[in-house]
Amino acid sequence: MVRKDEGKKFTDDAYARKEDVRALYNISDIAPIWSKVLSYRSFFNEECELQDKEGNHYQVCLTKKILSLSYNLQRKLRNDKRMLSSLSKDVQDQFLFQRKKNALSLTAKKNGINITNSTLDSITGGTRESLPSSLFLIQAYADAYRKGRNVCSFSIDSIHQINNCLLGKEEEENPSLREKPSEDLFNTLSDFPIERIPSSMDCLNRFLNQDSIPLLLRALGILYFFFSIRPYAYFNEETAALAAKVFLSSSGLGLTGYSLDFESIAFSKDFQRRKSCETSLDLTYFLLPALNYISHSQEAEHALLENLKNIPVETSTEETRTDIPVENRTRTQALPFFPKGKNAREVEETARNLRQIYPYLKKKQAHFYAGHCTIGLHYTIEQFKRCEDTVYETARTSRESLAQRGFYKKEMLGKKFVYTPIPMDGQEGK
Repeated sequence: MVRKDEGKKFTDDAYARKEDVRALYNISDIAPIWSKVLSYRSFFNEECELQDKEGNHYQVCLTKKILSLSYNLQRKLRNDKRMLSSLSKDVQDQFLFQRKKNALSLTAKKNGINITNSTLDSITGGTRESLPSSLFLIQAYADAYRKGRNVCSFSIDSIHQINNCLLGKEEEENPSLREKPSEDLFNTLSDFPIERIPSSMDCLNRFLNQDSIPLLLRALGILYFFFSIRPYAYFNEETAALAAKVFLSSSGLGLTGYSLDFESIAFSKDFQRRKSCETSLDLTYFLLPALNYISHSQEAEHALLENLKNIPVETSTEETRTDIPVENRTRTQALPFFPKGKNAREVEETARNLRQIYPYLKKKQAHFYAGHCTIGLHYTIEQFKRCEDTVYETARTSRESLAQRGFYKKEMLGKKFVYTPIPMDGQEGK
C-alpha cells in the first residue's frame, strides 16, 4: 500500500531517484509511488533559466530543507567574512595563501602535473620568476585566481576573461568557444549543440541573476553548466571552479568566496547524478549533494580560520636574523643616489644594474628598490604589494629581506612599519 507521506519521505529524508525507489521496494511498477513523489515536489519546484540541448528549462526543488541548508551556509560564510576581516593582514594572507595553494595542488593533480612543494609555494606566493612549460597551467591558474579577486561586478565577460587568462591570452580577446564536438565528454547523455553555445551563455547570465534561487545554488549551477555545455575549447573545469569562486566573492561574500573547494567538484568525473538531471530536468540531483560537500568544505575552512586567530601579531621589536650570511645582509658596494622623478625606463635599467651587483636580489625587489630609494622618504609594505602586483605576504617578506641586507631601515611609524632607504657615504647631502 502507498502511504500518503511517500512524497515527503523520498524528497526531504533523501532526494531519491526513481530507480532508487524501485530498488528499495523491489517491484517493477512504482508508478503510484513515484506519482506521489512528483506531486509533492511540484509544490517546491522553481523553474531555472538554464536549458538543456532541446531548449527545455531545468528546475530545482526548493524544499524547506534545501533552503535551510543553503541559507545557513550563506550565513556561516558571512560570519567567516567578518571574522577574516577582523584579523591582521598577515593572518588574512596566510589563510588565502593556504586556500590558493590547495586549489593549485588540485589543479596539478587533475592535469597529471608533477610539482614540488617548494615550487608550489613560490607560484602561490607570486615569487617564482621562471617556470618550465610543463607548469604553464599552474602559473596561469594562479594568475587567473589573483585577477579574479579584483572583479567587483560579475558577468559572462568575467568568465570569458578567466578562460582567456588560463589560455595565456589577453583578457579582452574574443573567447575561445569550442567549434567541434567535445572530446572530454563524461557522465552526460549527449553533447550540447555547438551552435547553441553562445545563447546558452545568455541563459547562464539570466540564471545567475535569478534571485529566487539561493546564492550558493547558483554558484554550484555554474559547475553543472560547464559539465553539460562544455562551452570552451579548453579548461572548462578550471574555468568553472574559478568562476564559482569569483561569483560568490563579488556577490557579497568577499574573500570567503575563495575559501570553498569548488575544484574537487569541478574536477570530479564521477560526481553524483548528472545523467539524472538530464533525464528529469531536475537540477536538485546535482545541487543537493554538491551543496552538502561545500558545507563540509566550509566547516574545514572555519576551523582553519579559528586556528589562525591564535597567530601572534608582529610587534615593533626588531629581530635580527642570523641565518643570512653577513655578505648578503650588508651592502658591499656603493649604490647610486636615486632622486625623485625617475621614469619607468630608468627604473628598469637601474633594477637590471642592481641585480648584476647583487645577484641575490629578486626581480621585484630590485625593481621596487630602484624606484623607491629617495633618501628621507618612507615606504610601506602596501606600496610594494601595489607597485609590484603581488600578495601581501610576498611583499612583506621581500621588504624584510631588503631591510636585513642593508637596503632599508625598518621603523615603526604610528601603528605600522615603514622602510627608509639607508644613506651611504656622501649621499646625505644630495
